[in-house]
Amino acid sequence: MSALLRSRISSWQEFIDIGIKMDNHPGGVQLLIWVQTMVGGYEAWWIKLPFLIAGVWCIWMIYLVGFSIILKGNWTVFWGSYRHASIPH
Repeated sequence: MSALLRSRISSWQEFIDIGIKMDNHPGGVQLLIWVQTMVGGYEAWWIKLPFLIAGVWCIWMIYLVGFSIILKGNWTVFWGSYRHASIPH
């Protein structure tokens, strides 16, 4: 919510001072939201769309990496990743 409120700025200097320095917010995400609201407004589905696409893309990439590890028969990498992921941190 605060990222959307900080996207109502008019200049690049305000963007840096208010959008990034004030809250120590990630600059890339704030820039994406700023440009996105200038192009398409403040609709909820419009704001969520790039994050949805990135999430689906990440799941697809994890599947492809896992499939390539198993397809190549590199079981050492597979079991090492499994052990690392299953150990409580």
